[in-house]
Amino acid sequence: MATYQSALEEIQQLNDLRILAGTYEAIAASYMQRIRISVLETRKFSQGLNAIFREVASAYQTEIVRLMKKKKIQDRSRLSLQAKNGKTILVFLSANTGLYGDIVYKTFSRFLAAWRVAKGDSLIIGRVGRALFEEAAPRAKFLYEEFPDNIVDVERLQAIIRRLSAYERVVMFHGEFKTLVTQTSQETVVSGSELPAASLEAEHTRYLFEPSLEVIMMFFETEIFSGLVTQTVQESRLAKLASRLVLLDKATVHIGEEVKKTKLHAQQLRHQILNKKQLEISNSQIFYA
Repeated sequence: MATYQSALEEIQQLNDLRILAGTYEAIAASYMQRIRISVLETRKFSQGLNAIFREVASAYQTEIVRLMKKKKIQDRSRLSLQAKNGKTILVFLSANTGLYGDIVYKTFSRFLAAWRVAKGDSLIIGRVGRALFEEAAPRAKFLYEEFPDNIVDVERLQAIIRRLSAYERVVMFHGEFKTLVTQTSQETVVSGSELPAASLEAEHTRYLFEPSLEVIMMFFETEIFSGLVTQTVQESRLAKLASRLVLLDKATVHIGEEVKKTKLHAQQLRHQILNKKQLEISNSQIFYA
């Protein structure tokens, strides 16, 4: 049974929790503001670059086929600029800790649905994602990488990029910032392995490559691929921070409502104590009288 003292202690605990949630909210807001402008400004550029990457990759594949026919080569790898394993890898950008709202779980659902169809190689980034995947597919094999939530570790990111560069097709599953209260799960191909729908519907564009198609393709497969992966990681960070900000704001409001309810309950208990004391005094006066 609740007592007046226990109600006061609960109010104190709720106030401490509200301060803690407010602190985390301020930190999340600070991180988000720090990267929000750069991510949003770079987004359209990266999307356009990715579309060009796919166009160049398509042109290169066409040229490969032409050269193979001309030189009567059967082994395609003899004309490849970079050694590719011919496989597809699905990459899930998750998190190492909780308090990121539902964006990580929405992204995982999308990733898991794609993985169940593809049944190919998969790379999980972040401890939360590893736990989710191990629970959903206990016997499945997967690659795993640690990556911090609050900063971009350049060395670890480069190691991830080197691992992904061996694959023919790289699909990354991540959160994307839309507005402060809306974050969506996205699926982004960063390997230039397929043309965007608009390019497929339109007449094929012919390019003049200088100094050569091979040099341009090598640049895209290294520097541009690295930039696209980095941008996707930043997109994921921004979406997670925004989701955390919304979650903590809701938590702060909820805690405030609970404080009001508990204070009201504490007042009721205090009145009961005062009424009981008053009644005891009245009974004592009647007894002595």
